[in-house]
Amino acid sequence: MTGQSNRAATNKTPAWEGQTRSKPHIVALWLVLGFSAAVGLLSVIQFQDSPFFNLPILDEKSYVEWAKQIAGGDLLGETIFYQDPLYPYFLGVIFALFGENYFIVRILHVAMGVGSVALVYWTGRKLLGPWVGVMAAAALALYHGLYFFELQILKSSMVVLLSAASCALGVAAADDLRSGWRWGALGLTLGLLTLLRGNFQPALPFLIIWSLLVIRSEPLRQKMLRVGLMIAGILLVLAPVTIRNYAVGGEWVLTTSQAGANFYIGNNELATGRYVTLPFVRPDPMWEAKDFQVEAEKRAGRGLKPAEVSNFWFSESLKWIRSNPAKAFRLTLHKARLLIHQYEIPDNHSFYLTRQKFVPILWLAILGFGVLWGPALIGVFGLTLTDRRALFPTLFAVLYGLSIIPFYIVDRYRMALCPAIAIFFAAGI
Repeated sequence: MTGQSNRAATNKTPAWEGQTRSKPHIVALWLVLGFSAAVGLLSVIQFQDSPFFNLPILDEKSYVEWAKQIAGGDLLGETIFYQDPLYPYFLGVIFALFGENYFIVRILHVAMGVGSVALVYWTGRKLLGPWVGVMAAAALALYHGLYFFELQILKSSMVVLLSAASCALGVAAADDLRSGWRWGALGLTLGLLTLLRGNFQPALPFLIIWSLLVIRSEPLRQKMLRVGLMIAGILLVLAPVTIRNYAVGGEWVLTTSQAGANFYIGNNELATGRYVTLPFVRPDPMWEAKDFQVEAEKRAGRGLKPAEVSNFWFSESLKWIRSNPAKAFRLTLHKARLLIHQYEIPDNHSFYLTRQKFVPILWLAILGFGVLWGPALIGVFGLTLTDRRALFPTLFAVLYGLSIIPFYIVDRYRMALCPAIAIFFAAGI
């Protein structure tokens, strides 16, 4: 009886929640979804005149080459994963079904973007009612990065979709603590995200702890059941990858061996907070892993396996940080500033060049990352203090943001934050 009353007390919804079936907000939602679909499709059509439409470069090229191997039947590969594997396998399936068709890939990216906008609407509606849900959906639909990355043969659109799904499932699970499928699906989604952005690995233990403490007065058995379901969902995704890495490389590597190299890029005497080209590394993902391994073996004076290479570069970074604490501290503050800055730091492609030269429809997406942050901060404090269901998207955004600051910042790394920020932006407004 006590558990039921607690749940009833914490599941109170605003008075206007009953308006969810009213016509005006549904019409507004369809207009937002239509805008997102139209801008996405027109962006792809305009981008066809770009020389880059059929010319993958840098990370795009590495994903395409990997996907072609998968489509050709090489499903396991021969080495421990260096890059996150989920997107190349997605590409491999598309290539196997339709050939190397970049138009179809980009159309699927557009569909992912529209799906992300719909999920953000659902989460905003669940927390604060239908019109706040529409405003959250509109905030994401007006963010220019959403459409820019739909044009790239990169994993960003999938990252946004799974981030939006994670926030929606986190709120849904906290809304009905006894719904086993919601907790299992949340774990599954977080596991998939980890195969897109390895930065989510450090966040997983904290999110599991959140699932344990979301309501403290519950019986221990009920708490452990949902924690177990969430962990099972995560392991269902990660265990096969870890076993595969051991089978082909002889090391227990959870997902990839890239973390140490990326950490060193962001923490060395040449670091600027953005991606920098190191003297011993060719700035191309096709060669990066090999170049980092060769240099690590040269400095260590012995052969190293992939996990050992990653650990070596973590060690080199920590040595530099200990030797330069003041500089490292200022660098970290600078990276935190870059994380929330309005400017889109280019990596594979420049947003500003693309908008100016090839895709003028991007001017319709008027919101930038820096604009969203101010109201979002107000929304975080307001919602998290009054509704326990909002704690998951808060933790999701904060933990992911903290996980990338120690490395380095480029525009595509921030995309996982966009769904949560759109929700809190609407709440703050």
